[in-house]
Amino acid sequence: MTTAEYSLDNNALFSDDFHIWTLEWTPDGFVGSCDGNIYFNVSTNDGYWNKGNFDTRIPGSDNPWEYGSKDAPFDTEYYIIINLAAGGTNGYFPTGSQSKPDGFPAYTQPWSDLSQTAFADFWNSKNDWYPTWKATQNRVYQYIP
Repeated sequence: MTTAEYSLDNNALFSDDFHIWTLEWTPDGFVGSCDGNIYFNVSTNDGYWNKGNFDTRIPGSDNPWEYGSKDAPFDTEYYIIINLAAGGTNGYFPTGSQSKPDGFPAYTQPWSDLSQTAFADFWNSKNDWYPTWKATQNRVYQYIP
């Protein structure tokens, strides 16, 4: 519904440089870009009920937004959380994936998606991945109130 994959040209790594990620939300939909390259464009002209395929996923269910605008339920005040996550057990990083950081030995993903202790597995292998997290004095943080 509202996800997309994006890779840099020539197999470049995102960690090689800073990047500008943009999500533009308009009355007509969402446009996502990285460094000005659009990788995600979703029209919401048919409304979020249709976009979520609720009639197919939950047959016979009632549309609680049928009398709202096409932007329902986002046509009233609400809170939004924007999150960036790395890792996880949702299949985005197939079990056995390898990381090959510059100047460090390659290592295999330290957890299995099927593991009941994936978070602990990750932490217990910190001697493999932690040295690859290069610290810098020049970090840039931007806060959007």
